Amino acid sequence: MKIIAHIIILVSLVVFASCGDKDLLELDKVNGAKNMTPSYSVPVAYGSYTAWDLVKQADSDLLSYDDNTQLISINYRNDDIYRLNANDVLDIPENIVNLTIAVETPSNPLLSSVEISLPEDVKVENVKEVAIDFDYGELKKLSGSLQLNYACPALPFNYTFRVSIPALKYIADGTPVEIFQEISKGQQNKGTIDLENIVFDMSAKPNTFNYEFEFVIPKGQNVDVNNVFDKTFYFDLDFENFVYEEIEGVVRLQQPISISPDEFDMDVDFWQYFQGSFAFADPKLRLVVENYGMALPVDIDMKLTAYGDGKSMQLYPKNDFILSFNGWDGGDEPTVETGEYNVGNSNINALLSLPPKDKIEYSGSIYVNPEANDVRMISDAFINLGLEIDIPLKLSLCGVSFSDTTDNVDINADDLDKIEEASITVKAENGLPIELSSGYIYMLDANDVAIDSIVVDKFVDAPDVDANGEVVTPQESEHKITLTTRNIDHLSATKKLVISVSAYTSDKGETTVNFNADAVIKFALQLDVQLNLDDF
Repeated sequence: MKIIAHIIILVSLVVFASCGDKDLLELDKVNGAKNMTPSYSVPVAYGSYTAWDLVKQADSDLLSYDDNTQLISINYRNDDIYRLNANDVLDIPENIVNLTIAVETPSNPLLSSVEISLPEDVKVENVKEVAIDFDYGELKKLSGSLQLNYACPALPFNYTFRVSIPALKYIADGTPVEIFQEISKGQQNKGTIDLENIVFDMSAKPNTFNYEFEFVIPKGQNVDVNNVFDKTFYFDLDFENFVYEEIEGVVRLQQPISISPDEFDMDVDFWQYFQGSFAFADPKLRLVVENYGMALPVDIDMKLTAYGDGKSMQLYPKNDFILSFNGWDGGDEPTVETGEYNVGNSNINALLSLPPKDKIEYSGSIYVNPEANDVRMISDAFINLGLEIDIPLKLSLCGVSFSDTTDNVDINADDLDKIEEASITVKAENGLPIELSSGYIYMLDANDVAIDSIVVDKFVDAPDVDANGEVVTPQESEHKITLTTRNIDHLSATKKLVISVSAYTSDKGETTVNFNADAVIKFALQLDVQLNLDDF
């Protein structure tokens, strides 16, 4: 819209001001003329512009139009407003289990001697259940790598010790992890086993796994029965340095994950020329969720506040509406889903119609697996949130002020005193559904002080539109802007011109209209000047 103001202000005023130029009107050739008040009516400018010509100058990167309907839209995109990583959802500790296995030997089988040669093996077997402290819900499978540290005590006899963990399996062949040690008399045995590509399979009973142990004192060795029977021996197993790769189970987070407060500026230039609220009919704000590695549903509740012209507006979803997303589909690439705030589920039209000239602040909450479903997540998983705003220029304006400034005005002051009357006639054939109505052109000096103003009754009339907001026929109009003698006297000191007029869409803003890229406005500017050459 800026080009309209520049055409009317710069071209018109500079041209008619130049009518005081002696070379233009050759005033030096009429030396000695008496009582001469000639009038001139001169076409000074003509233009034809589409709506796309007018708006794309300011916001070419943010605007587009539909090839079929020609409807212009504002399109804003921010691909990275928040990122959620796997460890933000689940923090799996490196030391997941520390075990002390107590082996209780049987009672003395009434052996009479203290020092004997064992007649048969002394064997202790058992199965124990271990609970994993998982704060987030029900852990069913946990895969990755870890170190298994074991410590077998020094005992006064030879023995063997075996531990098998059926739930801890090698992924490659499904065999369980097992430790078997043959320990000589009086020797302590410690060691570490690096386990790669293993899985804890706790599907049968989440958050628990069983281990089986077997302790054997072989027969035939000389022992003190007091050291063998009715004893408890302790063996340590520590599962350390666990690095998980994938988790399956039910995740229940007690609190939602907060989206950190931040803000963005849409940087839409053209609406800076309007003061007041728009009334967009069908704007949309979309949250784009890129999910890799989190096969779990999430609900996202966004908090948005728009700011502009000293006002603010919050987003209010209707009927407790919340954005819901299904999660990663398990493929090699991120799953991309889109959730939308529109006029049916929120007041997004009011928020974007403010309009948000200054900024939009946002924050929110992410509810992970709100229905407590079975989920799957890998260690390098992430959820990235992006944002898209789509505002079709399907709107209405009522009494909005259109303002623009033309800088570096330098009007030739020669012979301005010879101009007795001056006016500009704006002739238009307007196919854009907008009217620029009454207001003023303010004349500012070098210090930006208003020294005068030119009254504007109307610039351009709006055409009629049909029930769908489409222009029926371009509207022809003709309006005159008259400069007073005072206005003419102040032209030489004028360095800036500020236009401020009321703007309405067709039907005085009562009807929603469409701004189509191929809509055309044609105009012609005619300069009418009456000179006073008396005693020149």
